[in-house]
Amino acid sequence: MLIYFSVVPCGSAATVCLEKLLQAWRKVARMDTYSQRDIMEYKVDDCTLDVQAFLALADSVWPGQYDADKTQEALRRTLNITAYEGGRLVGCLRILTDGYYFGTITELLVLPGFQRQGIGSRLLCLAREHAPTLLYFGAQPGVEEFYEKNGCTRGMQSYMIEKARP
Repeated sequence: MLIYFSVVPCGSAATVCLEKLLQAWRKVARMDTYSQRDIMEYKVDDCTLDVQAFLALADSVWPGQYDADKTQEALRRTLNITAYEGGRLVGCLRILTDGYYFGTITELLVLPGFQRQGIGSRLLCLAREHAPTLLYFGAQPGVEEFYEKNGCTRGMQSYMIEKARP
């Protein structure tokens, strides 16, 4: 699997190809070729994240009725770290932060067919490297082990104030 990492400040696309990783992986896997489907690209601060692609991903993990315009506005307000395979959005981690005191992971989504392949772990690693603040977040019941395995520590108990969506 060829892996690309992109740190994309809005307006530029600086992509670093890890060709040596591909060569090492080919040795281990004894592969001489790879297809477009085998290319995984990670983008940090993905300002080009398409709202329809994000909605398809969100709906595959958490089915619901989502408003495209409100979702687009929400995506503009977060640091979006994404994973694409062959140009298809397969994972996304969103961070909401004030840039100094507080940050939270609003969600970590990976398409069901791509789960347990290290994509969520890599997205968390990129969040750790690029978030400007300490990150607080909640976890769905049953996935605590995933976060602990990825170096996250249990912190404060969380609470929520529910609000109906208009």
